[in-house]
Amino acid sequence: GSDNSARRVVRSGIRALVAEGPAGLTTVDISAPATPAVVTTRTSLGGGTDVASARGYAYITNAASGLRVVDVRNPGKLRVLRDDGSVPYARGSVISGSYLYVAASASGLAIIDISDPEAPLAPSFVNTSGLSYDVDVSGGHAYLAEARILSGANQLAVVDVGDPTQPGAPVYRSLSYYGYGVHVEEPYVYLAANSRMAVIDASDPAAPGAPSYRSLSGIAYRIWTSGGYSYVAVDSAGLAIVDTQVPLQPGTPSYVSLAGNAYDVFVDAPDAYVADGSAGFAILDVTDPIAPGLPRYYDTAGLAKALSLEG
Repeated sequence: GSDNSARRVVRSGIRALVAEGPAGLTTVDISAPATPAVVTTRTSLGGGTDVASARGYAYITNAASGLRVVDVRNPGKLRVLRDDGSVPYARGSVISGSYLYVAASASGLAIIDISDPEAPLAPSFVNTSGLSYDVDVSGGHAYLAEARILSGANQLAVVDVGDPTQPGAPVYRSLSYYGYGVHVEEPYVYLAANSRMAVIDASDPAAPGAPSYRSLSGIAYRIWTSGGYSYVAVDSAGLAIVDTQVPLQPGTPSYVSLAGNAYDVFVDAPDAYVADGSAGFAILDVTDPIAPGLPRYYDTAGLAKALSLEG
């Protein structure tokens, strides 16, 4: 990595898309995870805090400049289709169906119809009472991790998006810590919450339960849950692996030390992919979560800070 900012990696088929802030967007062939290979880098995209991908298009969000849409069907010739500030202070994002959902900081939840990726529609917004940092969608509901930075509240916000054109009013569950990342494995919601991870029973999304916490050895930025284990990107502490086979009683975390600072993670069995700051992104075999393999690195052009998995 360099002084640039690689913000998110998306697994798109056998390619990872790496949003690298000022370094642009890099596509990486990960068909053989042990030997990832760069395909192309575009250096004119400006900053990027997140990227979601579907059907050959990447949607790059940036906290300063909004939303960019990039045609990535030809990795050797990336094509920018849209670059505007329609989603101010855009942060985490996820695609569900033909809609892009964006955690838009003080603007709450942005919902964008991307059924025509060449001409996505203007966003609609659902205002929330916190600063939205990340979003996941499951079972017709959007779940937002929110933090109180100067204003707002530390909380989980839940929005009914069964009909994305007519979203419901948000309902909330207070958190004791900043909400930075969220991942849903129904009926549970898993949150990266500053120095903790939190688990909430959302069997009734209209009335999510009280959070259960587990302390971590650093700042938790993002979280992914797979196969009864939660994987948490914990800054300089590396990757925390927590037994959540009994979700509301998370186990004692074990840590995989990494060369950089862990900012994001997703798991696509048998591998975990970690955005590891200055070290690029790391790939670990987590076939046995209790004894994960050694990390293998791909050094991106920028500072890798975020990851997502295309559904």
